[in-house]
Amino acid sequence: MQGVKKVTSPASAAPAKVISSISGTVSSSAVAADYQLVLVEQPGCAYCAAWDDQIAPAYPNTAEGAFAPLIRADLHIGPPDGVSYARRVNFTPTFILAISHEGRLMILCHLVSGEKSVTELEDLLSARQAAVSQQLSRLRLEGLVIPRRDGKTIYYRLADDKPRKMLECVYDLFCRDDD
Repeated sequence: MQGVKKVTSPASAAPAKVISSISGTVSSSAVAADYQLVLVEQPGCAYCAAWDDQIAPAYPNTAEGAFAPLIRADLHIGPPDGVSYARRVNFTPTFILAISHEGRLMILCHLVSGEKSVTELEDLLSARQAAVSQQLSRLRLEGLVIPRRDGKTIYYRLADDKPRKMLECVYDLFCRDDD
């Protein structure tokens, strides 16, 4: 996540600052209305759910909430009007959670070699269609795979090169023969 970011406020077109990391530093001379805390979230994110359950009810009533009101942004839609991110937002913890399930990890391993249909993945994993589809749904929510339909057949591929690089590292550490 980023630190404090200057943005243009959509309502007034006056400069505002966005705090996009709880660990970011904030000047003590700042005016409260100049800051916002941006929560970038996506469906299925366990950390977003934990925020909603444990922090969100109390946050507006805290000094921090008064200083930097919370605004939410969907990872897949992009920043809210008037907000720009200093760099690409990554959900590393959810990526690790996604590959911690053996079925999802094996699907990603098979997709490293290229696009596969759901039927091909069923055969490669010796798994039922419902189980494969459930895992693909989670991987899709995490933004790790992209579907493509051709008639009645649905194909999946890796969304970008990051999962491939991570899986190559995992393979080198745990699967490659050292002979």
